[in-house]
Amino acid sequence: MEPVVNDDCWFKHLVFDTTTVLECEYSSKNFILFLTGGSVLLNTDSYCGEFVEGNILLLPQSSFIRLEARAQTHLVSLSFDYLTNLCNSALLQLLHEHACSVSDEVCPLKMQPSLALFTETLAYCLRRKAMCPHWHKVMSQEFILLLKEFYPRKDMVGFFRPLLGEEPEFKSFVLQNYPKVDNIAGLIELSQFSRSVFFTKFKSAFGITAKQWLLRQRANRLLGKACRPGISVKELLEVCDFDSQSQLNRYVRKTFNCTPKELIEQAQKRYWVE
Repeated sequence: MEPVVNDDCWFKHLVFDTTTVLECEYSSKNFILFLTGGSVLLNTDSYCGEFVEGNILLLPQSSFIRLEARAQTHLVSLSFDYLTNLCNSALLQLLHEHACSVSDEVCPLKMQPSLALFTETLAYCLRRKAMCPHWHKVMSQEFILLLKEFYPRKDMVGFFRPLLGEEPEFKSFVLQNYPKVDNIAGLIELSQFSRSVFFTKFKSAFGITAKQWLLRQRANRLLGKACRPGISVKELLEVCDFDSQSQLNRYVRKTFNCTPKELIEQAQKRYWVE
């Protein structure tokens, strides 16, 4: 695997009305969402619930994302390929050293007044069609400076936890490419590493084996889709690509110790509905 350096950091300003529903099977980039007005129901592999005004959230690359606006909503998004595009190596090392002290659970981060003002400036400039790549790069760096200045280290670590690891470029490679292959062997072939080097790097980057991680990804994706309001067992079977009802039943029983219907009922409790 050749290291890839991409300095593409790009902001967008989005406005949704109450009829807006967006769905993406695998996000092509990492996204940081700044919700400046309104609220949405957000359903992903790593977060399921109401996402409200005044919060920011990181969604890792290759996430399943379903967004449903609950009111007129204003949102600024920052997309990027690699965490190294945002943070220098010294900051990444500092964050990684404290990563084990926080939960893997993805949670929104509340905007401090300084970050709220920054986001207002972003939205204003984006409405005025700010298209200069250098401006987008500088503003992404200012975002990191504001986090460093006004947020405790544990909050920064918790926010970036899904992207932290000993091998950040390798971790980005895995997140970007695992949806393209059917198994671990396919990832190894794409990486151009030997099996032993690949497995060593994987354990260093993710803290668990490749097999354990892929099983967790499949389980999280299934659980995320089970959160979708009104989904039936039949629809869950279709969207998760199981060959038969019996195969779905066996997988859910083994992984979650319940039936698909019970899984949907439990997942819906995590999802805010009227």
